[in-house]
Amino acid sequence: TGATRLSDGVLHLDDITVFGPSTGPDGLVVEGVEEPVPWAPLANHGEISDVAQRSTSNFRSGKTGLHFSWREPLTSGQRGIHLPPGPFPIPAIGGPDFRVGQQMRVTLNHLAVPVHIVGVVSHFPTLDPGRDSFIIVDLPDYREYIRRLPRGGMNPPTEMWLALDPDADRGQVAARIPELFPGLVSIRDREAVADFAEQNPLTGGGWDGLTVFSMAAIGIAILLTFTVHALVSIRMGRMDLAVARVLGFSHRQLFLSLATERLIVAVLAIAAGAAMGYWPGLEVLELVDLTPQGDTAVPPLVPSVRGWLVAGVLFGLTAASVLSVAFATVTAQRLNTAEVLREGA
Repeated sequence: TGATRLSDGVLHLDDITVFGPSTGPDGLVVEGVEEPVPWAPLANHGEISDVAQRSTSNFRSGKTGLHFSWREPLTSGQRGIHLPPGPFPIPAIGGPDFRVGQQMRVTLNHLAVPVHIVGVVSHFPTLDPGRDSFIIVDLPDYREYIRRLPRGGMNPPTEMWLALDPDADRGQVAARIPELFPGLVSIRDREAVADFAEQNPLTGGGWDGLTVFSMAAIGIAILLTFTVHALVSIRMGRMDLAVARVLGFSHRQLFLSLATERLIVAVLAIAAGAAMGYWPGLEVLELVDLTPQGDTAVPPLVPSVRGWLVAGVLFGLTAASVLSVAFATVTAQRLNTAEVLREGA
């Protein structure tokens, strides 16, 4: 009717009374609005929230009354006042589209629910922020608020997380779930996924072992490369080494000469390779973190560096460099100075 579609208005409430068989003809006053009780308006679907506040200018008895006003038409949805059963608005954790401190009214099952964002997360299990925004609220607070709404009700859950006792049989529990919840039920066991990842290294559970084996193979190849390079360099510079021997270089001085030359090259190469492989590698890994459809993966890739693995690689490269110096020194000492000088002449 026209009376219920007022665009704005004010109601003054006081001495809220209950009538029943045992209350008598005058009823029983259950709320005199004299105490600072935190009455709050129900959330509406409009752009402007209703207001409920105590008033000292309009009352029926005592010294105070309740002032309820609205600026949105009383057309549909819940309107009125209530006593919040818990924190109000309902604390919530929002997705990346929200900000801390933001207050809003969200629509759930055609009911407006006021929420207050107290925390923000970028990702949450089974929720994709790239598709839809999400808000996480405490179930008891939400349930108690919905119970106070006209025609308030909760739909059955579409997803449940189960925490089992340490001595529970996971297989037996998984087999009983379809019996308790008939219909289309999809079950994912976290430990089953982890076990599969450990058995199949390509799912992410065995990359450490594959990395160790690959680094060992690369280390052997680098050692062979250093050794061949040392032998070839000694062969190409045998005339200089022979002249140094004639000039009176001792074995120690010859070793220091070869070691200084090769170790300087090795240190510079290892440092440059580590710098060019570490930081650009992390950037490239984040750029290729995509799904088969080209979308951003959820949760995103978080690159991590194993300190023990990096230390092992650096130690292996250093050991290969030292061994190459040893091979070069042994080869240089076995040179026949007279034959080298004769060939050079």
